[in-house]
Amino acid sequence: MHEVKVNTNKNRLYLTIKGRYTVPEITEVATLITGEAKKLKANFGIVSDISEFVPASEEVRLIMQDTMKKLKDMGLGHVVRVIKSDAVVAANQWQRTSRAAGYTADQAETVAEADKKLDELQK
Repeated sequence: MHEVKVNTNKNRLYLTIKGRYTVPEITEVATLITGEAKKLKANFGIVSDISEFVPASEEVRLIMQDTMKKLKDMGLGHVVRVIKSDAVVAANQWQRTSRAAGYTADQAETVAEADKKLDELQK
């Protein structure tokens, strides 16, 4: 399950991604993410809720990495990821992948906390 939405007033993309993804599924999500990000201005932020994401295969991880690079090229500013304290493997996978794409993400325990952090970072 996934949800992608934008808030143009906050210049922010919200991503929720749950469960395990196949290559066709993550490709669909990646297309949706980059399409929605086009609605935002440079230095846009992302709240990425991966609290229920299941660690991905290497093929899926590479598609996520490519998407992260595209977002960086599109003007990505700050990212705050929502993670569970017991989801260390998934959190590490996403952080390693984003580092390879040229950025690191802050972490939060809830979407509200992530949103508040981005409010501060995007001032």
